[in-house]
Amino acid sequence: MEDKSKTPFASGNPYAERYGVLDRFPETGRPRDEILRELQHMAKEEDDFWPTAKCSGTKYSGDMSHYAFLNRAFALYSHVNARPGDMCPSASR
Repeated sequence: MEDKSKTPFASGNPYAERYGVLDRFPETGRPRDEILRELQHMAKEEDDFWPTAKCSGTKYSGDMSHYAFLNRAFALYSHVNARPGDMCPSASR
């Protein structure tokens, strides 16, 4: 069994020192571009790590251009609750 303490994301919140911890909704919002920059930075770190084969079952490995395609398709329905199929049947197609 792999020793998870050797992975960079082993702690419960590896980004706490850099980005802080939110324990409640903030009184005021933050600029969207600031939030996206943080998310992009964290996602890149995690995407750079998984091809090392030191993680199991947490990431799908494959073609990054396929993921870009999926992101475009998912974006069309990101505002939709697809569970009740009568309102937006194309979301489950």
